[in-house]
Amino acid sequence: MASSSEPETPDDALLVSVGIFTPRGRDAAVAGQLLDQQDIASTSVASLGELAGLVGRQIGAILVTEEALAGVGVDTLQEALAAQPPWSDVPFIVLANGTSSSRSNHAAARIDQLSNAVLLSRPLHAEELVRSVRSALKARRRQHEARKHLEQLELRERQLFESEAKFHAIANSVDQMIWSTLPDGFHDYYNDR
Repeated sequence: MASSSEPETPDDALLVSVGIFTPRGRDAAVAGQLLDQQDIASTSVASLGELAGLVGRQIGAILVTEEALAGVGVDTLQEALAAQPPWSDVPFIVLANGTSSSRSNHAAARIDQLSNAVLLSRPLHAEELVRSVRSALKARRRQHEARKHLEQLELRERQLFESEAKFHAIANSVDQMIWSTLPDGFHDYYNDR
């Protein structure tokens, strides 16, 4: 039962990719180059609306600058985050503008709304960025694995229910009494007959 608010089915390439939105400066170019050197796929976007689209398509992780979160389209991003399925929580890596003591309450609240965010200070340090991205992608991959596992369990539960319903239908249609007994003599099943 799919609705228009559910995310699209992600493609495997997108699941291991990092969306980058850094509207000013060289952060996107530097981060993209560092990730490329480590064979980590990335895609740069030009707006928060495009970033929201990546959230809906189940991107692996998102790298964003703190100031970008104050731009036009932040409501669209929040809507995309709220529309994620219960198992999904896109990890964000936020390039911070300084220390928490210099951050306004409003700026801190914008970061908190992401719910799954790690802050990295600028200037970028290659090792910190790569480790943060790898960790975020690993966590994201585990979310998808957990979802698949739950779907398999739900399928097995549904199959078991259907099998049990078929058994009861057959057993109750027989013109004989059918029962089962446990080793201690307790009768644990009787058909309708």
